[in-house]
Amino acid sequence: RKSSASSRMETSNFEYEPASQSKKENFEKIVPIYSLTKGLSQKKIRSLVEYALQNYLPSLKETLPEETLQRLKLLPKKEAIYLLHNPGEENIEELLQRRSKAHLTLIFEEFILFALSLKLRKNKLQKLRVTPCPPGSRLVEAFLAKLPFKLTNAQLRTFKEISRDLESGFIMNRLIQGDVGSGKTLVAILSALKVIDSGQQVALMVPTEILAEQHYHRYLDSLKALGLKIALVKGGNNKQKTELLSQIAQGKIHLVIGTHALLEEKVRFFRLGLVIVDEQHRFGVMQRAKLKEKAHVPHTLVMTATPIPRTLALTLYGDLDVSIVDEKPVGRKGVETLFFPIKERFKAYNRVRSRIEKGEQAYVVCPAIEESEEEISNVQEIAEMLQEKWFKGLRIAIIHGRLPSKEKEEIMSNFEKHAIDVLISTSVIEVGIDVPNATCMVIENAERFGLAQLHQLRGRIGRGSVRGLCILLANPSTEEAIQRMKIMTSTEDGFRIAEEDLRLRGPGEFYGVRQHGVPEFYIADPFEDWPILEKAHQEAETILSKDPELKNYQNLRREIERKFGKYLDLGEVS
Repeated sequence: RKSSASSRMETSNFEYEPASQSKKENFEKIVPIYSLTKGLSQKKIRSLVEYALQNYLPSLKETLPEETLQRLKLLPKKEAIYLLHNPGEENIEELLQRRSKAHLTLIFEEFILFALSLKLRKNKLQKLRVTPCPPGSRLVEAFLAKLPFKLTNAQLRTFKEISRDLESGFIMNRLIQGDVGSGKTLVAILSALKVIDSGQQVALMVPTEILAEQHYHRYLDSLKALGLKIALVKGGNNKQKTELLSQIAQGKIHLVIGTHALLEEKVRFFRLGLVIVDEQHRFGVMQRAKLKEKAHVPHTLVMTATPIPRTLALTLYGDLDVSIVDEKPVGRKGVETLFFPIKERFKAYNRVRSRIEKGEQAYVVCPAIEESEEEISNVQEIAEMLQEKWFKGLRIAIIHGRLPSKEKEEIMSNFEKHAIDVLISTSVIEVGIDVPNATCMVIENAERFGLAQLHQLRGRIGRGSVRGLCILLANPSTEEAIQRMKIMTSTEDGFRIAEEDLRLRGPGEFYGVRQHGVPEFYIADPFEDWPILEKAHQEAETILSKDPELKNYQNLRREIERKFGKYLDLGEVS
């Protein structure tokens, strides 16, 4: 570091050893710094690594085909591992940035193993035969005939793609990607009806109980009118649930809706034909696997309102076919988004009050439930303030994740019936809630939310024939927070917002997927190393086009099974 007393560079963090005990080869060279654990020093770890390199490296088998190494100018595996621990005259910047030839070789190897595992799984799926759904569907036609509006071209196109899959006689593994409010769920319901018409059951798994309740109540009457039985599975144990599970097991229930409660061992299906997963990134790979274990080989349809960059799509959804719903339903008026500093809170709430007095409803979203040491708005405090000041005389309710399920259900039901004017909430309303008369939203401390979350929250309004109003109340103290407010007030396009968020924060942080289904790599990082990931997928295609089952690449196949066996074992899991 630079000395504060002079312009000279100085260091106080020397590593030394007695000359009598030192080895000549340890001088004048770059040495690696390892992560330490209690009881192990750098010297000890280096000694263990040196022992491993001397005794085990010579017997290590090459994983990648010779033609791949030559075509992409990669190092042999033994050389790459040796140079990683004993860099020669390498560029120090390349080493620190993981861009040395040794790093690039090992990163590529990890990626191509995973890319091949995804493609092998997709190939396996494409060979699995199932009973095809017959063309057309009486249930779909009857359902569409009662809709008070027409489907968008994007919805029709997506349903056509799904129908083609279901009629093919092969397993469907498809992702529907669409912005908030684009009508993905309606397409999923049509797909469910087509499968039910062929004599099979459908499971719809969603991330929150509130959303499960809403789906259940929204489609209960229309599906009942078609002669279908629909059930809502929640956690807990009681006589009513036992009876419900019995009916599901006997095939008497056609559509089963639930959260992770559907994963419970006691939930058994008679003939599960389709699994629909809403907001896929919120469920880990193992959770989705557990649901699919409940049937021989069901079709899978997953939905997400989170725009996915190519790198993440390759990593998480490399074995899925993708449909994009890129239109909003006809008649949607959209949302006007405004930014107010917190000191102008009165202006924000006065604007909302005038809308409520016209018969509209509003959400107020806070980042906390109760008071905390930090100065952030909480639902209790805001509720009291609004009741005393700007919303005096209005019907106000509070909802958050800690409330008992029955209470949350009752509050949402009252809000939908317009027995409540203002719903004060945490981000529990972020996913899927749909009350067309709720046209206004105020987001307190909006700087506390990421762009993706702000966009999801805003997606709860502007779903009817009246233009929505979203007000961001914030005191942004960083350049990034200021940028977020500017982006939110300038566009409603979720794909553009996603691009901006990726630019501001990077995909790993935005999608929160490091703990949601992304496999652990030792050295590679799908977010930082995405150009290598793309190259690995291209090379995987080249290899499999010559040898679809890797019969002539036994080392490669063995390494795939060792490293990603648990993913391959999941077989049909998307």
